[in-house]
Amino acid sequence: MASPPSARGTSRLLRALLLLFLLQVNTSLAMVTSFKVLSKIEHRYAITQVTTKMLNLRSEMSEMKFRMTLPKKAFISSFTIEVDGVNHTSTIGEPLPEPSFNQRLERSIFLVQEENDEQKFEVSTSVKSQGKVTFYLTYEELLRRVNGRYHYAVQVRPGHRIPEAEVLVHIHEREAIGNYRILELPGQEVSMGYPGATVFEERRRAGEVWFKYVHIDPPDGSGRGVDGVFVFAYAIRTRQDGGEIQRENDHFVHSFCPEEMVRMPTHSVFVLDVSLSMKGQQFEHMKEAVDAMLGELRSEDTFELLVFSADVKSLGLFNGTRSHKKKVKRMMKRLEPMGNSYLNPAYHEALRKATAYDRKNVARKVVMVSDGWGTLGQTDPEVIRATLRAANTFNIPIFGMVFGPDADLRLIEQVSADSGAWALRVHPHSEVKDQVRRFFQEISSPLLVDVAMSYPQEQLYEELLVRRENSNYFYSGSEMVTAGVLAPNTPDFHPLVTGRGRFGLVRLEVTRIDSRYQNIPMGGVGIVSRIWAYLKVQDLLAKMAASEDPSVIVRLHYTLQDLATRNHFVTEYTPLMVMLPNLGYELVYPQKAHKRHKNDYSYAQGPINKTFVVGDPNFIVHTRGIRLPFCFDYHGYNGAYLSLIQDPYTNIIVNGEVTSASHNPDRTYFSALFFALGQINVTVTRDRIHIDCLGENRVPQVNFMKKSLYPFYDKKGRPYERKTRKSDKKRRKKHKKKPELRRGINLSKQCNHETSWDKGMARLYGTAMILKKQDSKHLDVILGDGEAHFAVTRSTNPDGQAYLGFYVEGQKILSPQAHGIIGQFNNKTIEILPTEAARCGDVSSSAFIRVQRRNPQGGFETSHVCGERGSRHSVLSGRDVECINVSDMGSGLLDRRRYDLQCLGCTPSLT
Repeated sequence: MASPPSARGTSRLLRALLLLFLLQVNTSLAMVTSFKVLSKIEHRYAITQVTTKMLNLRSEMSEMKFRMTLPKKAFISSFTIEVDGVNHTSTIGEPLPEPSFNQRLERSIFLVQEENDEQKFEVSTSVKSQGKVTFYLTYEELLRRVNGRYHYAVQVRPGHRIPEAEVLVHIHEREAIGNYRILELPGQEVSMGYPGATVFEERRRAGEVWFKYVHIDPPDGSGRGVDGVFVFAYAIRTRQDGGEIQRENDHFVHSFCPEEMVRMPTHSVFVLDVSLSMKGQQFEHMKEAVDAMLGELRSEDTFELLVFSADVKSLGLFNGTRSHKKKVKRMMKRLEPMGNSYLNPAYHEALRKATAYDRKNVARKVVMVSDGWGTLGQTDPEVIRATLRAANTFNIPIFGMVFGPDADLRLIEQVSADSGAWALRVHPHSEVKDQVRRFFQEISSPLLVDVAMSYPQEQLYEELLVRRENSNYFYSGSEMVTAGVLAPNTPDFHPLVTGRGRFGLVRLEVTRIDSRYQNIPMGGVGIVSRIWAYLKVQDLLAKMAASEDPSVIVRLHYTLQDLATRNHFVTEYTPLMVMLPNLGYELVYPQKAHKRHKNDYSYAQGPINKTFVVGDPNFIVHTRGIRLPFCFDYHGYNGAYLSLIQDPYTNIIVNGEVTSASHNPDRTYFSALFFALGQINVTVTRDRIHIDCLGENRVPQVNFMKKSLYPFYDKKGRPYERKTRKSDKKRRKKHKKKPELRRGINLSKQCNHETSWDKGMARLYGTAMILKKQDSKHLDVILGDGEAHFAVTRSTNPDGQAYLGFYVEGQKILSPQAHGIIGQFNNKTIEILPTEAARCGDVSSSAFIRVQRRNPQGGFETSHVCGERGSRHSVLSGRDVECINVSDMGSGLLDRRRYDLQCLGCTPSLT
């Protein structure tokens, strides 16, 4: 009997969907036929063995790829490839020479450490048609206790869905296991009702549990394969004592996690990055994060809110009451991103504030909320870390929270690790508040601070003692783990744990010492020894990253290499030597996947930073590769206009007008400066400051403008001061009476603004910040997030005649095509020849200089010029700057071009 049309259509649809699934599974025609995981966990140490079988369905030899995602802190300890029954076992040890490229055209194996708490491991090998390959991978990790439970996760994601998978987990603990459950299955098959998935569990005794998850696609083709994560969590019984010690011969592991304690009140210093690099979605996410953290604070807690961009400002000291939280939320609504990022001073100011907070039995912490980019001040990550370690005398934990798709987690994470804390990368594609809330819950309930473990010094080797995360704060739901090596024949010992709690000093003695047989030996080495080796290798890696002493680094390197090799841990100093069939071996090192810091000290910064012109005019210019700047005078006639910077790529122009001194016509000063900065023009004279952002049709060229730089400066350039409650009520009442004041800003009117040097000003035009502090003779012009920082000073000569100075405080925006008296040095090749110094006179104070400069035709020519050591005075810094003086108005140093203009706002001729 023929099927009805609807049934035939349904059947064709099912066959099409099945074919589509098979194509998705076998896009490379390299099918994963089996994926099995065996995990053994004892004393929270997990050894995971992954076995993946694949089949080449192509008609010719092809590449088969094995992919595995590992936890960030896991070490690979074994790897084998079996091709058609032949094993190729990898080794781990001292690095060998890299195979030459004539052995292979490209790398076949990668181990990349991502910024999202994961490592990516990928292996490719050639397999003949219909050939089979099996990959055996073993990795190890020590589980962390979070909110009272230990979480274990294994990624079942080989690159596409697979028809058969199995995960078997065996947990063995000395204390009773409780509150255990599966949190996530690959693809959530059970909750979604997908066929083919089953879960078994067996509790053999109080401290032993088995889990088994199996997925096999039904033969009728109704399965959907597996692609996801297996996650489960468990807890163990805790006691109100000094913890438990697991001992194995001379090695021991001390776990400390008492819970029957009263929570301590906290004082948090929240540091918020409001620089322009946070503009957009991440700025709104930052506000959500603050809201989530405030929700976890209790009324007894206190906190201080710091914000920073080109300055660091405290918004006040608050407590966790509802009224204070509402006040902070109102403040957060007023914040706008602006200016560049003073990351290093923000860290130090936050640490200073936390250290100065003096309240008995309070747990202090710093929480940095940023995108990780620092653009002002010190930006060398190693220097920042070293100075913070030196300043953190009370070991206050510095936590981090990083936002944005281009965020750099590395520095924030390293600073946190140095203080015994950790950092969170907030992913924008999931609920921001939930991520932050889970993170902050881990650190919002401290039970003890200044925790110290007292071990008998004569019974152990002090240099072999190691603690995970090196924190002296104990939070509810967490765990402190210390491991060490005892002296031979040491009897049982009972360490003492001390710390400060809510009500003062706490002393807890360790009474639980277990030296029974360990159930999961690994290559003849027990689990306790491996836990110590795991923690010690992690500690050595951290110390090498933090040290600046070459001799210390070398010593640590040899210690680490020996320990990691003996325990078969893959690190950046002990690579995995993978034997590839028919290709020889390939060395695999863990590779960092971090982005280089946006203002990394190794970046080629614009060389004319800290360049200025002031006085006669006296020019001070920095050049690449030469420690001292060059200085020279460049005299113009009265009323002349000079080109200082012109960049055809960015359209930045800086010109100056020269005026003779009243007492000496041959002595000249700058009496006016003109800035063309894309969307705005700024004209500065000795009396007035004029800002113009109107186009030719009198249309505003910016779409955003602020008349104040809240919370740093008000519209008169004065530091913002917190208003009293009474003045707040008056202001709200005033706004209620005149709602038109809230309608916004007339851009056409504000884009033609003029003020005097006697008044202050703090404005934001698009991405350009103009700041003239009240009662200051110093004007700052800052573009973007530190792309350029120009400054203008107003001074007077002995006759009382005012003149201007121009400073390039920092820039990374000018192109190599920039020219002008200052701009040309952004890409000028200058070399000092020490062996030729005698040609210029006194060798001790002279320099013979070779310069590649442009000629009037636009080509390059070589010139030689002599210089002598001298100095020039900087009005901005108030000190003399040592320099190499070149006489005759910089002749031989400057390009052979004209620098005089027809008007203040004109573009210079290139000939």
